Formats: sequence, structure tokens, C-alpha cells
Amino acid sequence: RPRSCASPPELACFVRTMPDDDYEMATLYEYAEETEKWEKESVKVRMDERPFDEGAHRVCYKVRLRTSRDEAVMVAKIYKAKQEPSAYFNTALTQMIANGYAEEFNRLGTRREIKFVPVFVLKLHERDGILVNLEPYLAGKYIKHNDNDGNVDSQDMIPHAFSHFTWERSERKLLICDIQGVGDLYTDPAIQTVKGDASIFGEGNFGLDAVHKFFASHECNAVCRAHGLQPAHRERRVLEKQMQEEEESVQRCASSHPTVAATSPRSPQSARSRDRHTWASSDLDAGESEEKGRGGKEQVKGGEER
Repeated sequence: RPRSCASPPELACFVRTMPDDDYEMATLYEYAEETEKWEKESVKVRMDERPFDEGAHRVCYKVRLRTSRDEAVMVAKIYKAKQEPSAYFNTALTQMIANGYAEEFNRLGTRREIKFVPVFVLKLHERDGILVNLEPYLAGKYIKHNDNDGNVDSQDMIPHAFSHFTWERSERKLLICDIQGVGDLYTDPAIQTVKGDASIFGEGNFGLDAVHKFFASHECNAVCRAHGLQPAHRERRVLEKQMQEEEESVQRCASSHPTVAATSPRSPQSARSRDRHTWASSDLDAGESEEKGRGGKEQVKGGEER
């Protein structure tokens, strides 16, 4: 597969031949939870000429990252379709949120600890300032455990119990699925919220429908039972009733106000045209001011450099 991946037309600027010892300048953005700001650092990177893998929405390049402290092998992921800069920053925050739930899940005393790898944002100055997501390279057998369409792709109990756990721990406000990675190190999760607004947690947020599909195929395992999670069949009944009530409400509104049908939360057209303001946009607005941070890094209120 690595040799079969080709750079999409949108990524023509990524094809760059350079000597083995030639690194390019870039800026690395990392979110600091303690200050709730983005810290930035000047780094050097050397990126492979061609992608080694790709998914439905992004392509992956192997990258050598050199900071003032060390050097590491990383993976750069870039969307095939053009995105607003906030999409890359929200991807990093999404994975950070998923890891927060993983830490809570681990405290329950599971036999294995799981973790979502950290995700950064990288700005490539010598490639017209384009943004990519950057994360550690995971060596080993890559396994997909479940997705956001109700499919179950592995028999490993822990990732499926984790998805179930996130629904209860969030008081049924969100569910984390699309669990995949190497061993117990995960990446690229999808977070489903009740409203399913694509401007929150990206295009993979299919809302209550995805939550229902998860529980429609999920069979509680020993880990679910050990942690006292509500049986899946009970969740299914509650979700079916909730979805039916929502559909009836939309139909009543549509019959009373015909224009509502075109702008209802379940309308694909309205999802595309809805305001793209995100829950993190106040932190990512490129027009916000910059501040000096601790440890020689700069703290940035905005997601872009000036």
C-alpha cells in the first residue's frame, strides 16, 4: 500500500525533492492545558516526497522532526479537501479530549492502559505556509476496532468498552468511537455528539444516529459489566425513543413551517451551510494577540502566526 499512494492534485506543493541532510523550517503548535493556549516553537522537519498511506479524508507522510531538544519520527496528516485552519487545530483538540476520557477509563482499573497519541499542528513556511497535523509514528500492526457507522472490526473487549464508557461518563452527551491504532496506542477517533453538528469535532460527527448504530451492534463484554455500565439493550431502547421523538418534532415543525424542513438539524444541506464557528474558535482566531509563554516557547491566542 505505501507505494500505491499518490499525492492528490491539492497536495502538489508537498512534492519536494531535497538532499537527505536538508531540513526545512516550520512552526510547531502544541496546546497547553494548564494555560489553555497554543504554544509555538520553531522546528526543522524533513518530509518524505510521497505519502505512505491514506484514509478516506487524509493522506499520511512520514516526517523527521528536529527540535532544540531531540529528533523523532512522526506522521504528517493533511486533508485531501481544502479546510479552514481551525480544522487542524480542532483535530488536535479532539484527540486531546479523547485521551482525557482514556485516562479516566484507565483509573477504573482495566487490565491494560489505553492512550491516544498527542497531535500537534505544523505550519510549513517553505510550502506557502500550509498546515498539517503531526503525531508520533506508530510502528507495528495497525488495527481498527470500531467505526462511526456501527461496524465492529475486532474482538478486543477494551476499545469497545471504552466507547460505551464515554457515553455514560459524558452523561450521554458524546460517544467516542472509530477506535484504531497499534496495540493500546490509539489515534484518529471520531466523537459523536447528540446534535451531530459537523462544526464540532469535524465531519465524522454523525450525531445521535452514529450513537444508535454503535449500541445497535455493541454487545456488552466482561469489561463493560465489571465497570457497571448500563446494558447495551437498555441504551438501545432509550435511543430509539429519543430518535423517534426528535423525528416527530422535526415533522411537526416542517408541517407548520415548510421552510424549517430545509434548515432542520437532520438536513444534510443545513449541515453544510451552517455557521462553521467551533467550540474552540475563540482560541484559534488568527486575529488574536500573541503572548510570550514559559520555557522559551511563545503562547498564541490565535491558531496562526502573524
